[in-house]
Amino acid sequence: RNDIDFFMPIRQAEALWLSWDRSKAAIMVGAGGVNALTGEGFRPGYLQVDPQSYCTTPEQPWLDGIKSGDGVVRQFVATTKGSGASVEAQVCGDDFRGGTQLFVC
Repeated sequence: RNDIDFFMPIRQAEALWLSWDRSKAAIMVGAGGVNALTGEGFRPGYLQVDPQSYCTTPEQPWLDGIKSGDGVVRQFVATTKGSGASVEAQVCGDDFRGGTQLFVC
């Protein structure tokens, strides 16, 4: 970990909603090792257009879930690391990273 990491406690099974108030930014959101917008691997700083791997502000002021199929978004919900219930465990086979990652540029 480094000096820009932070810890935000959340109760198990509690939903998470992310909102931001920036004039102009590209924001990548990772759910463990999974990009929340594409459902693919999370690669911070690797902005791709197709499929779009980032949110743009102010056009998209919030994100409350992860892509789980064409036109399907599932709400962010806290799980116990190692339980196998996380998006990361289901997509990657393991909770190797855990948590939520934000990359802002």
